[in-house]
Amino acid sequence: MIRRHGTTLRALFMLADAVVAVIVVLGVYLLRFALFPGKPAPEIFSPAWVPVVLYAGAWVAILFATGQYRLRTGPSPLRCRASVGPSSTSRC
Repeated sequence: MIRRHGTTLRALFMLADAVVAVIVVLGVYLLRFALFPGKPAPEIFSPAWVPVVLYAGAWVAILFATGQYRLRTGPSPLRCRASVGPSSTSRC
């Protein structure tokens, strides 16, 4: 099932990460001005949504570039050794 719909699953992961990034940026922005009221920072971009979209896009691009969206079907010896450690008795 994962192999058949791998591209769709990766796209859903990317979409979910972008949505979470937007929520985090908006949450931090709202929290900052709730705790310290004042004039917002000077507008670098004239529409306010541009920095949020750039941040979410950059976040997804960095995760994609580092291979975080690759679906792994089974453990490899190198990954098993790195994640479990030499003293573990789990089977990989």
